Amino acid sequence: MSPRPSIFARLKSENGTLISYYARPGSFTTGGVSSTNADWMKVFSDYGIPNLISAYMQNGLNPLGDIGSKVPIRHFLNHRVFSIPIEFQFLKKKSSLVYLHEGWTLSNFVVAAYCFIHNIPYALMPHGVYEPQIVKTLKWLKLRIFLEKFVIKNAYFVHLYFEGEAKYVSEICKSAKIAIAPTGIDVTSQLNKSWVGDGDYFLYAGRIDLNFKGLDLLVTCWKLAGRSEKLLLAGPDYNGGVIELQNLLRKLGLEEEVVLLGNLNSTELYRLMKHARGFLHISRWESYGRSPIDAILMGVPTLISTQMQIGRVVQISNMAYVTSLSVEDVIEGINYIGELTPQQHNTRYISNYQEFSKFLNWERIMNSLDNQS
Repeated sequence: MSPRPSIFARLKSENGTLISYYARPGSFTTGGVSSTNADWMKVFSDYGIPNLISAYMQNGLNPLGDIGSKVPIRHFLNHRVFSIPIEFQFLKKKSSLVYLHEGWTLSNFVVAAYCFIHNIPYALMPHGVYEPQIVKTLKWLKLRIFLEKFVIKNAYFVHLYFEGEAKYVSEICKSAKIAIAPTGIDVTSQLNKSWVGDGDYFLYAGRIDLNFKGLDLLVTCWKLAGRSEKLLLAGPDYNGGVIELQNLLRKLGLEEEVVLLGNLNSTELYRLMKHARGFLHISRWESYGRSPIDAILMGVPTLISTQMQIGRVVQISNMAYVTSLSVEDVIEGINYIGELTPQQHNTRYISNYQEFSKFLNWERIMNSLDNQS
């Protein structure tokens, strides 16, 4: 008996449809989820999936990218956690696969239940939301674990980026079917040697969330490091993080040394990356981390934390500088990057790029995901 073809092979052979469902209000700050979703939709298209749909909350957060069609879905309550889809015609496609994103939301549970009842396969891409530091902050935890277990258990597969995430999924549902496939990078242009590093500043880019992103630790270490450069923080406010950070900067006497830039477009951000002395991203937990990957690929000396799932890959490939979250180690990392010459860093960057790009090569990743499905 020949093995059953993968679900992606069936989508290609049966003129099937991949439906990405991500329902959030327009005011919601997604971090890199929307960008990552757009990247995967392009890769699915390049892989030969004939029909692609991005389903989103009507009057809510619009999907990024220009791949496939975009379908607004009516919801009861335009809320990040408690919205409920009230139309399901978008799911009724012959030979389809539904992709759910993140987790702990009522909308995901409702779509998963609908798919389960109507025998529609769905995959779940959690984007790191099962990290213990997130789980322990959730309200109504027992109820939400009960609902989430249903979503995980009945998923065709749970699409994780790194093996380190699997244990957290298994803590919720031991029978979860896991597929490991990180978000890739475009390696067609080979080395990107655009970093200049002549600016009198270091850069952070991401949402302004003190606990999750470790910004309280970062500015405290910046104060203790006593560097002469500015620290620029670019990104949108998250749950009052800007006010909280401003109060901390006032307390530390760093109102002149640390500058909040607000949310920047990609052109502005890449210009700042190009001239930054270094890029600092020491999250207390995170799966992928889109902005530090962008900085690494530009050739910017980048400091990330060991708590990030991507940290182990970066450490093995020697493409960035990895630190623990102790005050001493973070200060040491900042000062080490600050004293690097472009020649010193570029030598390291060039010699390690091939191994790093091989791991995050889209073709390898998509073939691996296909084999696992």
